[in-house]
Amino acid sequence: MSHLDDATDTLQRFIDEEATPDAVAHLLERARATLSNRVVEDYLGDAHRVSFDDEDVVIEPYKAGRGQALHLPLNDFITGLQAWLDAHGGIRPGPAQRR
Repeated sequence: MSHLDDATDTLQRFIDEEATPDAVAHLLERARATLSNRVVEDYLGDAHRVSFDDEDVVIEPYKAGRGQALHLPLNDFITGLQAWLDAHGGIRPGPAQRR
């Protein structure tokens, strides 16, 4: 299995285990705050910890054997979360909030 496959599996597992409209909206808020150079606290979900850096997001499963930590560009993370919200009828941010 390639590193890309591992990353895709980890991201999909994260979405499957953590994604609710409220959780995704909260993660989007933190990710966008990071884009604005604000320091944000880690997100502690049911099965994963999400850390925000200047340009990256790190998704770490709590349990061993659930995949490796995933380092994802911040903009890709935001795009993926917004796509999930759009597909699940979640709250869409206003035009001023989109990037």
